Amino acid sequence: MPVAGVDVGSVAAKAVVLDEEKKIVLGRAVLPTGWNSREAGEQVLQAACRAAGVVIMPSERNSPRRVSLSTP
Repeated sequence: MPVAGVDVGSVAAKAVVLDEEKKIVLGRAVLPTGWNSREAGEQVLQAACRAAGVVIMPSERNSPRRVSLSTP
């Protein structure tokens, strides 16, 4: 199952998508943070998921901080 991590700093937003079972990097992205850190986090996560070939799905927990990832 793919898992993702996002780090938004003052200069750059970074995201990585990993295969939790195989312990390998599936995709990653780095983008400038700009003025809106929330938007930067969303965009960098989307970019990393595109690179990994996974889709962001709504989370069952209804939290803006949690999403589910699945392979198409």
